[in-house]
Amino acid sequence: MLKACQIPEEIIVNMKTKDLVETIINYPLLSEVVTYNSLQKGIDKVISTFNGFKNLFERKDALQELLYIYETMNPNVVSTFKESHKKGEYAYKMRFLELVVSQNNLKNQWDENSSKRFIKLLLKNRNLQKYDVKTFGDWDDIPMAYSVGNVLKYTNQKDKIENDKSSFKSFMITSLPKNKNDLEQIFTIASKYVN
Repeated sequence: MLKACQIPEEIIVNMKTKDLVETIINYPLLSEVVTYNSLQKGIDKVISTFNGFKNLFERKDALQELLYIYETMNPNVVSTFKESHKKGEYAYKMRFLELVVSQNNLKNQWDENSSKRFIKLLLKNRNLQKYDVKTFGDWDDIPMAYSVGNVLKYTNQKDKIENDKSSFKSFMITSLPKNKNDLEQIFTIASKYVN
């Protein structure tokens, strides 16, 4: 299955970055992310087994295209789907894209504008999702907080995120929260950063 999902080399080298990102978010084995003990272990495994990521992370416009596609996604669109599995699939793709955007492989592409752009979008999407609890539940806060925290590490908020005294320090290492308050602290730091 893994072998069948790889993009042939002669195709991948000629793909536009936008098309490669679209292919990645439609990768049939995305669900593998949640089969590990932490989100980071899961995303690391998916990244290491699909050649689309290696190629994407080598491209100078990778972050720009990931952010562009994330901007086009809207949590409100799930209400237009009749089938519940399509609603869940769309929500999962949003969470996955947030996790990919925040990976260390892209750290050299972040600047203050892109950090604020992404965090504002994520916070806006989080607020929109609060009104659709049937599709988006509390679970969504975990990958969202983890993604925001990872991006904040590339900003002047790094000390607040990597603070040894914070209760969410272990969450930023393991992606396993001890309590809901840890996530809220990260969202609060993110809100202050963008405002």
